[in-house]
Amino acid sequence: MKEIISRINQYLLLAILTTVVLFYGKVVLIPVLFAALLAMLMAPVCRWLDSKGLSRPLATTVCILILLVSLLAVLGVVVAEISTFVGEAAAIEEKANELLANLQGFI
Repeated sequence: MKEIISRINQYLLLAILTTVVLFYGKVVLIPVLFAALLAMLMAPVCRWLDSKGLSRPLATTVCILILLVSLLAVLGVVVAEISTFVGEAAAIEEKANELLANLQGFI
């Protein structure tokens, strides 16, 4: 019986320590896990470039450039959408006020 309780305590301690490490280590763990995800995503591209005769450093540089261009394209789309939203904020506010006035009149 004492052995079972000791085993349960070990599992509980492991769960608590894992939670604490994940909570306080998120500043380090999130970028590391994101980098690992991107590395796994680009591994087939890098292998394909290697098979085409590019050296490993050059293939890695090409993969990094692909990731940077993709990231900049996504960032550009987000910035364009935000600027469009900010430009139309006055029209959205007028429409919201009109709908609110209609709702108040209906009530």
